[in-house]
Amino acid sequence: MSLRDQTIQEIYRLSPTDLAKIYNIILSLKGSNMVCEKKQISPYLVARKILSKCNISLSQDIIDQREDRI
Repeated sequence: MSLRDQTIQEIYRLSPTDLAKIYNIILSLKGSNMVCEKKQISPYLVARKILSKCNISLSQDIIDQREDRI
């Protein structure tokens, strides 16, 4: 008997509460695999992408905002 078959037989014997716990474990295992597969994007590159849509200079905008407060 294979490990898969033995596991399925044991799952059939579980109470609904234990079955819910196993289901959560399965979801967390699948989720951890998905995180590893995602390509990590540097926060710096995300900020650059957002700022690329800006038509004015960010540094000049900051200077202008500071002058308004003075």
